[in-house]
Amino acid sequence: MAQILNYKNLLNTFVDESKAYSLDVKNRLSDLFLYHSMGAVEEVMSSRNFYSGAFGSSPGNLVGIPKKVISRVSTYYTTLKENISAETTSIQTQFNTCSPSEYEKLYVKNLLYDTLEQQLSETMAQTLKVVNSFRDSQNKVATTIDKLNFVTSDSYDGQYINPNGGRVVAFQLTGITSTTLVNSYISSTTYFNTYITNNVNTAFTKNYPGSEEYLFFSPLMYTNEVTLFTFSYRTQLKELLKYRKSTLYDNLLNNDPHGITGLSTSTKLRFKQKLNNIIIPWINYDTSLMTQRLTNNLEGGYETLEGVLNRYYSDFDVGYSINTGTTAENLVRINLRDKNIGISDSLFNFKILSQLYVS
Repeated sequence: MAQILNYKNLLNTFVDESKAYSLDVKNRLSDLFLYHSMGAVEEVMSSRNFYSGAFGSSPGNLVGIPKKVISRVSTYYTTLKENISAETTSIQTQFNTCSPSEYEKLYVKNLLYDTLEQQLSETMAQTLKVVNSFRDSQNKVATTIDKLNFVTSDSYDGQYINPNGGRVVAFQLTGITSTTLVNSYISSTTYFNTYITNNVNTAFTKNYPGSEEYLFFSPLMYTNEVTLFTFSYRTQLKELLKYRKSTLYDNLLNNDPHGITGLSTSTKLRFKQKLNNIIIPWINYDTSLMTQRLTNNLEGGYETLEGVLNRYYSDFDVGYSINTGTTAENLVRINLRDKNIGISDSLFNFKILSQLYVS
């Protein structure tokens, strides 16, 4: 009687983990945008570690782990803090044209300082949440890809006889009977890879306006009064108003007749239109890209993926014989070892764990 290994469960694990990974990418990037800004998403996606390799015999893509995003955000923070001190931010530059008193200038400066500190913590926390989630879900799907790459490309499978190591059992797979498995695996990887390549990796070119001020301050500038502004993307604006806050906008226009814990009425009236002119490009940027990048790319792409990347119900039986030769055993042993310790490789196979951590 022929010896048979069934790979239906392994293929279904790949399908399930690919969907989970893609859904996580969609949800994390969407949340980062909704609660922060498109610029925050662009910073996460602009430079990444460990994102290219192979699914089976074909080139493949993953979103990858953000590279140097923490150091960039830290640099933006330092630059903006220095600009606040020098009163060279766009907010302070425009404010100073309104002939404010020294007390009012000090109020705005301290407000921007305090807001920046709060937003640094929030930005870092949100970014690390995305990074950690990407890392965990990527590690799961890449580990399954490693297994399937080895099985379908090398026609071997194997395991340690005992969990603590020792002799390796090498299963030499029957090439002819594994053809269906290979074809089905490649078919699934094509759907998964298309989503990542077309709907995620190429969708977030970094081009946000206002530099550091936009990145840290724009999520807190969404006053309900912006509905009175002239915007082309009003539906998107109404949606963002559910997630963004108006804290900084309200505080910048806080009225204090004495001009100490806020602005005098005359200064406020002069400054309000200038402040609106600053935030309009920020809001325009986020609302104009919302449908293109989120609705069409992330959400629409994932819906397509979910519809075509289906679980398998037929068995994928692959015949095998046990090869006790040194060559076969070493091939399996090295594969098992490298998946655990990692080596630098252009494939997803044999990951170095440090490549899954933010730099």
